[in-house]
Amino acid sequence: MADLKAGFEKMEATKADLLRSLASLDSETLNRKPDPSSWSILQVIAHLTKSEGGTLQYIRKKTQDPAALPAAGIAPWFRIAALVVGIHSPFRFKAPKSIADVPETGDLQSASLAWAEVREDWREFVEAFPQALNGKMIFRHPFVGLLGPAQTMIFLNEHLGNHVRQIARIRKALNA
Repeated sequence: MADLKAGFEKMEATKADLLRSLASLDSETLNRKPDPSSWSILQVIAHLTKSEGGTLQYIRKKTQDPAALPAAGIAPWFRIAALVVGIHSPFRFKAPKSIADVPETGDLQSASLAWAEVREDWREFVEAFPQALNGKMIFRHPFVGLLGPAQTMIFLNEHLGNHVRQIARIRKALNA
């Protein structure tokens, strides 16, 4: 439970720092892509919102039947270690189609509000998370497989950090 709360608070702090850093950018800059095959800053935020919301939706569905959840054991720690190495590698991985479909344009206020709604859902979930599920596998990552609650939070924070670095690269390419 402490892992979930600490992980969630870290996500919240990273999100607040990111949004603060973007507040001075105009809508044109936030919607501009560095090249036609890349996302804009607002598309990255839409992806993060969709990814975090989808992850929570999956976990809520799976945790409705705690008896059906397999025990976590040590395997999820190896899986999350492999995922972290992959995220920090020079290789780029395409997002699954279900969370890669992002709007062409947007505005920072709407994007921030949508993200805040997802995060409020996460806050409620984390606060009510049953201690009995701590040793269970609650989330199936599309690339590395089943993860427990602690590994899921590590994934969410690493995923967010990866996209914060992506936004920094976009800003650099746009001279913003």
